[in-house]
Amino acid sequence: MKRNHLIYLKIIDLLKDGAFNRSSGYHTFVFSSLSLKEVQSRYVVLRNFIEKNHNLIFFTDKRSPKVKSIIKNNQTECLFYDKFKKIQLRIKTKSFILRDNTEIRKYWDKVPIESRKSYSTKLAPSSTIDTKNKCNEKEYLSDKNAFSNFCVVENYIREIDFLSLITDTHERMKIIIKNNQIKIKELIP
Repeated sequence: MKRNHLIYLKIIDLLKDGAFNRSSGYHTFVFSSLSLKEVQSRYVVLRNFIEKNHNLIFFTDKRSPKVKSIIKNNQTECLFYDKFKKIQLRIKTKSFILRDNTEIRKYWDKVPIESRKSYSTKLAPSSTIDTKNKCNEKEYLSDKNAFSNFCVVENYIREIDFLSLITDTHERMKIIIKNNQIKIKELIP
């Protein structure tokens, strides 16, 4: 099928809106990865959607467990749901850590100064706070060191399971993206 299919175009609009509209139901989503044979899920913020590559972007701390998970197994899933639109997008992705410092810097420059603090803790995310490091939990690194912890995660879409629950006759479709070709299959909801 072509890129002009109404459902495909609707999904593209939802993802674009999610990336640039903080009040969108698609601005945050559940990101799932496999770590030590266990699925781990967490909410992340959609920071960019690059339509031509079908690429969802979010930021994280380079020291976080999800980065290690992605490096070991890049088969991931992103789950979006807007309770007002009643549309779920279950998206299978291949995730990669962006390595191009010029591109990383472009994203970093758009991060508000107050938000950069998230990447400047001395302890890595998910570190256990105990009596030895209790005093370190509120210590922060310089902005330069915070940048070194900043990580951009690229999630290339392989497949989208679209489910609309807005009408009595629910609608469901699978969109497969391979080699920049798009196939759409209608499914039973």
